[in-house]
Amino acid sequence: MKKSVLAIGVVGALAVAWAGGTWYTGKNLEQKYVEKIERLNKEIALYLPPVDGNSLKLENVSYERGFFSSKITDKLILNTHNEQVEFTLESVLQHGPLPLARLAKLNLKPVMLVGNTQLVKSAAVEGWFKATKAQVPFSSDFAVDYSENVIANSRFSAVDLSEDNIGFKMSDVVIDSDTNLKGVGKIKLNLDQISFLEKANETALNNIVLQLNGITMDIQQQQAKGFENLATGNSNLAVKEFLFDLKPGEQSYDSAMQLKISDSSINSDVQLNDGFLDILSKNQLGKLVYGDADFGEFQFNMNIKHLDAKSIDDLVALLKNMPQDGKFSAEQDEQGKQLLETLMAKNPQLLISPLAWRNEGGKSQLNLDVGFNDFNQMGDNPLSLFSKFELSSEINKKMMKVLISQAMKVNNPEMSKEELDKAIDETYQSANDNLLGDGSFADTPEAFTAKLILENGVLKHNGEAVPEEKVNEFIMSMVMAAAFYNMSDDYQYDETDGESSEGDELYQDEQLDDSSSPDEGYDLTVPNLSPSDSQHLPPVAPQQQ
Repeated sequence: MKKSVLAIGVVGALAVAWAGGTWYTGKNLEQKYVEKIERLNKEIALYLPPVDGNSLKLENVSYERGFFSSKITDKLILNTHNEQVEFTLESVLQHGPLPLARLAKLNLKPVMLVGNTQLVKSAAVEGWFKATKAQVPFSSDFAVDYSENVIANSRFSAVDLSEDNIGFKMSDVVIDSDTNLKGVGKIKLNLDQISFLEKANETALNNIVLQLNGITMDIQQQQAKGFENLATGNSNLAVKEFLFDLKPGEQSYDSAMQLKISDSSINSDVQLNDGFLDILSKNQLGKLVYGDADFGEFQFNMNIKHLDAKSIDDLVALLKNMPQDGKFSAEQDEQGKQLLETLMAKNPQLLISPLAWRNEGGKSQLNLDVGFNDFNQMGDNPLSLFSKFELSSEINKKMMKVLISQAMKVNNPEMSKEELDKAIDETYQSANDNLLGDGSFADTPEAFTAKLILENGVLKHNGEAVPEEKVNEFIMSMVMAAAFYNMSDDYQYDETDGESSEGDELYQDEQLDDSSSPDEGYDLTVPNLSPSDSQHLPPVAPQQQ
């Protein structure tokens, strides 16, 4: 057999194999597309659950399959209280294993498909197209390999919108990703600037500018081995600069205000160790400047440790199967309760180290280290819930003096230096008296300190045992405050007729009596253990009007 004949035969066989693979891939993609839409809608419902009639879902409109490529039209449907808004997306797919676009570039690595998705112009998004100067507001180029990993480059076009006295600007948003179909993998986002402005006019009293610069997000995650719904790895969201500038208009009585926050970030790291998850969150609010005053920077690190990974995985699965109306069945409620009990039975830990504020004078901070026991095995002593409890706080004297000085300068620009110095000293001394007056804090040469620690079942405050009745009163007050706060959240008010929702008769206007007061036999005050204790109480629930 001649070599030329053999070569032709090989090329022919490859062509047939390529054509067959292309046909099979196209057919397989169409069959699985409905399944992919359903899976995506479940993910949307998990992270953006339907609330008060608001919902978001994706629907396929058409799927036109060709031999080498397919054209798909989808609708992203946003339902709100009053209307339904539809965004149309068109996608063109080239079938693998060797899509024509990759062949043209001599890229011979087999993939399932390559494609492009774009937002289609319609009445619903006409304003968006106008704001992007006729550029396609959203587009994405992507490739999917046979392991169903997706490599994509997505872009939201720059926006420049101006209407009456309102302006909005945003630079291009660029998202590069390399993930599986669940979105687990590598994701990078970059947004150089976004700003909002309002000019003073008949209805707006002030000139306001709100601007964020240098927004970046970097996610590096991987699927947790042995768990369907868990991912481990690191994510970081950073904002280089936040600016807020208010200048009073001619009819305004407000004062000018300028706020600048630099180098802020939220960083989280999730690790899996011997079947338990450890979650570390590091949050940084960079240099805060108000007017000409430097108020320092804020830091908040929180570590949640020893979370039973299987319970978390099952809880996520339960949430994914939440009914469309957003309400669990009785069976699902019970399942969720059991999973939470299992989670607590595995002795999770909470560590805050530190919650701190630093300025040129020094650093003040609070640290909390709590370990939990199985609450199903609690004894009569409520402190038996904790395997460990340590709460310490330190207020640096120089830091507090600098903070008071900056606040007084900002709030009293009309004061002379002598008046300001006197006011600063008086305020500082008053703060000292309040911290030391009830024995909550101890006085040291550089700081005011307080410590609450559990030792051998006894809670000690600054080395002194806290009476059991005080502990019980404090815990009961926390429970009552939380219960009242939840009741307030459950109360709903119908703005259309001014009546409370059905089932909340207890809060009907006709049942409120301004002359009533709590039973004098109940002490509803919070026991005075220490300021650091009261910082962790929930806010007082608003009174019903």
